[in-house]
Amino acid sequence: TKVVTTNEYIYALWLGKSISQIEEIVGKNESINPEIHVFDWSGNPIRKFLFNTSFISTFTVDKNYKRFIIVNEFSSDSILTFSYSDLIR
Repeated sequence: TKVVTTNEYIYALWLGKSISQIEEIVGKNESINPEIHVFDWSGNPIRKFLFNTSFISTFTVDKNYKRFIIVNEFSSDSILTFSYSDLIR
C-alpha cells in the first residue's frame, strides 16, 4: 500500500491482493484493477478512483493539473498520467 498526502486529502493505493497474489497475477500479465481511495484528514472517505491499468507500483498527485502520475514497473508504459476527470469514481 502506498499513501500520498496533500494539505487537503490522504490518497491511499489499494490493490486488494497479498504480495504473493500480486506476484502471481503480474507474472501471468493479468490485471489487478488498482484503486486509489481519497480521505479527508478526519478519515472520512471522499472518493474512490478506479484505474484501467494492470498494476500501480507507486503514484503521486499533481494537484495543479488535477491528475495522478503513476508508475507500473512491470509495463513497457511504465509512467502514465490520469486526469481525475478521466477516471471512474
